[in-house]
Amino acid sequence: MKPVVVLPVLLSIVASAACAQKAPTAPLARVAYQHEMVSLDPHAHDDSVTGSVLSGVYECLVTLSPGRTVQPALAQRWTTPDDLTWRFWLSPDVLFHDGSPLTVEEVVASVRRARFSPASAMATYLEAVADVRTVPGEGAVVEVVTSAPFPLLLTRLAMVAIVPREFEPTSPVGTGPYQWVAGSAKGPILLRRWERYWGPPPAAEEISIQFLDDEEELEQQVREQGLDVVSMSSQDFIRTHAITHPWRVIGLPSAATTILALNLTKRPMVDPRVREAIDLAVDRRGLVASAFPGGGAEPAACLAPATVFGHMPGPGPSAADRQAARRLLDEAGVAPGHELELVYSAVYRPVVDFIVASLAEVGVKVTPREVPFETFYRRIEEGENQLYLFGWNFGFADASDFLDAVAHSRDRERRLGLLNGSRYANPEVDRWIEESAREPRETQRLQLLRSALAQVQSERCYLPLFYHSRFALVRSPFSLEETGRAWVVPQAVTLAPTG
Repeated sequence: MKPVVVLPVLLSIVASAACAQKAPTAPLARVAYQHEMVSLDPHAHDDSVTGSVLSGVYECLVTLSPGRTVQPALAQRWTTPDDLTWRFWLSPDVLFHDGSPLTVEEVVASVRRARFSPASAMATYLEAVADVRTVPGEGAVVEVVTSAPFPLLLTRLAMVAIVPREFEPTSPVGTGPYQWVAGSAKGPILLRRWERYWGPPPAAEEISIQFLDDEEELEQQVREQGLDVVSMSSQDFIRTHAITHPWRVIGLPSAATTILALNLTKRPMVDPRVREAIDLAVDRRGLVASAFPGGGAEPAACLAPATVFGHMPGPGPSAADRQAARRLLDEAGVAPGHELELVYSAVYRPVVDFIVASLAEVGVKVTPREVPFETFYRRIEEGENQLYLFGWNFGFADASDFLDAVAHSRDRERRLGLLNGSRYANPEVDRWIEESAREPRETQRLQLLRSALAQVQSERCYLPLFYHSRFALVRSPFSLEETGRAWVVPQAVTLAPTG
């Protein structure tokens, strides 16, 4: 591998733009999300809302641009002296919110914590990292050594928050544009602009954040203009309420799939004929037309959307065949009226009725059970559900994170398969997933990812239903910068330029 050097050209561009026009500011921006965070520890979750909120407080060595390319952040440049070694030069004059300077020791400790801590939800993504260390005599340089060629290291480091060595997750302290003032994972939260921030200042002096999964309360807040920005999980709320001035609907780019998961350890799903029957019972096009008549979703034929590396091109989703589904259930000995429980969190309400009705048509009685998001997350980890609905946001535009967390067999020690609530296990799929993480050649790596996805999908433990978009309601005069994220991030809340 030839050495690669990245120069911090973005910083000069941003500085020039800032000199040309001073952005307007606001004293307070009120932001809401439709489900709560799962943790205040930036290394102990794999949740997109949690990561979005905390991204205003914490920063990483690198960041992903809206086009999903890697850009400098706390590391102003990096090189790869050989296939196993990466060196990162830290940006100067960066301070934590407690006033202490960012040093190589904090970076080393943070990456080690994310890689080796038993509580880390990111250890899976960093499995190839063998060591993180300072480089004597080189100044502010951190060296990361991998056990094998690891082409995804930069995208994985884009999710590792850099924290102080004396770190207390319940009192977040980072280097980001906003300083944590008060709050909890269930909200409300108050963030304040960090006046000593090393980068361009954010627009709002303060950001208040709350989590509203109750639609009546959310509707009242929108009607009374008690909010400025609402990060939406779907367009269902938008189509059922009159959204008028001063509100605007903004689409947020999303590489995300909503999936119906089947637990292979729960009867009768252990029988592949039952899984195929459930698959055949659900009409994806009908589901999208019913749940999203105003748009915002499209039927899925593959677990990974077309914008994700690993996607398998092919025909669209096959049509439902409920006669064939009933025949398969009869062959499997599943009598009409058999009962199953479908677990879901509030964000999936728009699709539940359609799935219940679809399975009723083939003689399966489904009892829907809505649970709080934190409970839902835990039930997936523990493999407690028979059927459940979940969405996966491909944050790296790469299938590897989904396969590591959801399709690999459960391996707690190596932090693989921790969100494999179906309890799927296939040694060959495990091998493809692990080889893909070490394969530097793009063509070969793509084939490994596609092989793994195709096999998982053929065994019908995870049934792709639709690709969904995210949306935001934004009240004038507020606006949102493009970030490429599927949820609103605090630092993206802006005001329209004036003058």
